[in-house]
Amino acid sequence: MIKGSHSVEIRNCEFNDIPDIAHIHVLSWKDTYRGLVPQDYLDGLSIEAREKGWESIFRDETSEDSNVLMAYVNNLPAGFISFGQARDATMKGRGEIYAIYLLKEFWSKGIGFLLFERARETLLKEGFSECYLWVLDTNKNAIDSYSRWGGTLDGALSKNENIGSQPIREIVVRFSLV
Repeated sequence: MIKGSHSVEIRNCEFNDIPDIAHIHVLSWKDTYRGLVPQDYLDGLSIEAREKGWESIFRDETSEDSNVLMAYVNNLPAGFISFGQARDATMKGRGEIYAIYLLKEFWSKGIGFLLFERARETLLKEGFSECYLWVLDTNKNAIDSYSRWGGTLDGALSKNENIGSQPIREIVVRFSLV
């Protein structure tokens, strides 16, 4: 259920949506990861660079990121989700949520859950009964949301990466789709 009175539309993204996707991607990273990753890394994020990355994804028809949905709230771009088949060998046969981001003003309104539900429906139609996503282990807000959506943490699956100069740890959240 959407909190507040909003008109929400969720639809498949098209090439001409790339500027909106890149804008959401960069701004949401700056809000979501403030205090969790180095600020100089966040300050260096570029909408133009992110647009080029998304353009290459959309041009590559075989790309795993071919499923991208956008949420519009009162006709304004609010967030997106990208998903498809698992990229991790240990998760073969499952779906994966590659990215889900919302602009800060749309947090805690149920829009992220609507995006997730639409992705879940698509993954089910594609034959998956389970999906997962990677989340920064310090991103409590996201972990809490994923738990409310029925996700369970899988402590056995984690990976260590670096964002900027800072080591980070990502963990898996699993979802049953049936």
